[in-house]
Amino acid sequence: MIQIPSKERKEWKELLTGEINIPLKNFFFQMKVTQSRNFINQGRISLDDAVEDIYNLCKKFTKENHMEEDLKSIFKTLQVDNNSSIEIKGLSQNQKEENIGTTETADINEQIRKIKDQAEERRKEYEKVFTERKRMEALLAKEKMARERLIKERITENRVKNEKRELEELLKKERINRTLQENKKIEEIRLAKKKQEYLNKEKQKEEISHSINSNSVEFTKSEKLNKKEDYKLPKKSTISSFFRSIFIID
Repeated sequence: MIQIPSKERKEWKELLTGEINIPLKNFFFQMKVTQSRNFINQGRISLDDAVEDIYNLCKKFTKENHMEEDLKSIFKTLQVDNNSSIEIKGLSQNQKEENIGTTETADINEQIRKIKDQAEERRKEYEKVFTERKRMEALLAKEKMARERLIKERITENRVKNEKRELEELLKKERINRTLQENKKIEEIRLAKKKQEYLNKEKQKEEISHSINSNSVEFTKSEKLNKKEDYKLPKKSTISSFFRSIFIID
């Protein structure tokens, strides 16, 4: 395990301010440095806090690939005003420049390759997200169609129920009206029969009364005739006797 330099080293701040501006091989380290620089420029974080975050990241990813190389590059090479590197002990100026140029070229190529790989991975992730989004949109569209169809079916079902209920009510009213009409007809027939019976009884009474009256008249006439006959007979007898008396007298 490599030894992480102290947080008091000025290279940390120079890395974040851009004074040390070298491509880093560790992807997470590079991303964190870039993000911290942007936050510092935007005023969202202080330089000391950014150093603390970078330091903790390096401690966390000490065993990650290229972390040791990045730390060695940072703490052995400083970017100065004349764009030259500080002297590295044991090497001539030409050897230093040649080694630095070769290292920087290799680092740049490696960084380009990583960026391409990351771009390809990001493109695949975007395609995956896009495909998933399309799938979700299709599912949502199907769900929406199913919901609309269900609403239409419920509306149709409610309409059918309402129509059925109205029809049942109409049939019920029709049955009630028919029953009332039948009862009315039955009542009319009953009243007609009762009236006819009453008329028949009255007619019978009249016939009986008429018959009684006729019999009474005939009886009266007969009685009168009988009385008349009774009255006349004695008279005739008297006359006869009178005449007989006369003749006898003579």
